[in-house]
Amino acid sequence: MLIVVAGTLAALCLGGGLVGYLLYDKATTPDRSAPDVAVDNYLRAFLVDRNDVRANLFVCEGKTDLDQLDLLRSELFARQEQFGTTMSVTWGMLQIDQTDREAEVRVDLTFTAQVDGIRQTDRQSWKFITRLSDDWRVCSAARVD
Repeated sequence: MLIVVAGTLAALCLGGGLVGYLLYDKATTPDRSAPDVAVDNYLRAFLVDRNDVRANLFVCEGKTDLDQLDLLRSELFARQEQFGTTMSVTWGMLQIDQTDREAEVRVDLTFTAQVDGIRQTDRQSWKFITRLSDDWRVCSAARVD
């Protein structure tokens, strides 16, 4: 009887540990399931959270063309310092034009800040190219005029 109880408890502990691991893995694995999801998560990590380590989880391996977005973030930092304010970045619906293993994602980024008590807003259209390998990754970003 003691062996049966001990075996049952061991099975429950192992099963609970496995469930815990699976829940942890699901919660911490970056969502790159679709082109728009990858871009949304990349923007959040790169522009909002300013977390380069997290942002890099959504970037294509190898050659990328994200220099324009790097420059944009540097300009945002500079403006915040210059005007002593915090710049917020938001975006709306992401539009996808997908062909097989590549997709173009377009989105309008909105920048908002309070300067001398006056709310100022700027909107820019951006285009992101994403590619599918095992999952979707952001490979390039360019401002669209």
